[in-house]
Amino acid sequence: MPTAPGEAVGALRAAVALRRGGGPGPTDAALTAALDLLGRRDGAPWRVAVRGPGADLLAGHPARGSVVEVVGVDRPLVVDTVASTLRRDGEAVLDLATFVVGVERDGSTVVAVGPARAAERAEFVLQAELDRALSPDEAAAIEVHLDRVMDRLVEVTDDHRAMRQRLQAATIALAGAAAAGTSAVAADPRTGGVAGGGGAGSPEAVDDAIRTVRWLLDGNAVLLGLRRRPPSPDAPDLGLARRDPDLDGGATARVGLDHPVRISRLPHASPLVRPDPVLRLDLWTPDATAAGGVETLWWIASRRAAGTPLASVPMLRRKLDELLARRDILRGSHDEQHVTLLFQSLPEDDLFGLDVDELDAVLGDLLSEDRDATVRVALRPLRAAHAVAALLTMPADRWTRPLRRRIERFLAAQLDGHQVDVSVTFVTGTDAVTARIVGR
Repeated sequence: MPTAPGEAVGALRAAVALRRGGGPGPTDAALTAALDLLGRRDGAPWRVAVRGPGADLLAGHPARGSVVEVVGVDRPLVVDTVASTLRRDGEAVLDLATFVVGVERDGSTVVAVGPARAAERAEFVLQAELDRALSPDEAAAIEVHLDRVMDRLVEVTDDHRAMRQRLQAATIALAGAAAAGTSAVAADPRTGGVAGGGGAGSPEAVDDAIRTVRWLLDGNAVLLGLRRRPPSPDAPDLGLARRDPDLDGGATARVGLDHPVRISRLPHASPLVRPDPVLRLDLWTPDATAAGGVETLWWIASRRAAGTPLASVPMLRRKLDELLARRDILRGSHDEQHVTLLFQSLPEDDLFGLDVDELDAVLGDLLSEDRDATVRVALRPLRAAHAVAALLTMPADRWTRPLRRRIERFLAAQLDGHQVDVSVTFVTGTDAVTARIVGR
């Protein structure tokens, strides 16, 4: 790795060029400022700073508004989390660029910069260009907020490996208990105590639970926190659960070998990645006690999940089969294809978090919408979250950024709300798009 200051600037220029492709490169001032901020991290996992308009950016142009900069040890979910946090603060981001480089340090001092893949330590530089100039008080508030969010992100991502290992161990123990014919006793996650009895678990229920957890761990879920009930010194709280005793949101679930997994939706949005509703998975696992224990996972669907055929997930396939049976829809028919596509278009948190009755009501609203055969809208209140969700399904070629902004403004005005969150899903194998719009 280069060690001289001039060589470090040249190495960073080369790393930025690899990420940017063509176009004008960054100025020496932009590169020097980025290296200076990396140096001022001073051993902390990250550093946040805000500069004013006109600052030279690594993207190769002067900033049109204020620039929010974050540097730190490279880790997952940084870009989505920073972008989501700025949107929650009401800021419009004109451009967001992130660059990852290899950094060699002597203590807290940067002594060399080079390619990320060849380095023992990779660090990121993120620059978010806003559409306006921030006042000093506004800039300070954003720095404080991002500091707090990055603190939680570091805690969560540092615990990802431990969360995965715990959940994998739970599925192995569950399979062993099912094979041994262990009788099931449902546990109440609020106390970890016995809530009721049950017979031996069915192979289908156990298989559903194991395959669902494996699907989540196969890159389809963002793991936010994990808690064991009853508490165990060998299974500490992880991620967001470390500091938040009220993550449950008052939700409860009854699980046992006869029904080893349940998924519910909580009333609050994720503080990281995207403001999607947090999902809760309760997984029964055998232990030394008669009641067994419960691993409770808090998560949201990942971007990868949006591109997978969700109807193939065992738990969701069962829900879809029941919905088709309720409507007396024959297999292989046009109606089955139509309802399946609508089912696939629903947001992941709806599919996992709603029971069959609630999903049937949502699909009924979409099916009965007849103002336009190609556009369907369903509205429903989210009382616990003090919000209203609008579900819009339409052809993908009619979904545009101006339309999205018009809908956001309309919903905010109609609800007298202060925040509108939009998540978009392109339905695999079709030309449909589903937008879930939540106004608060």
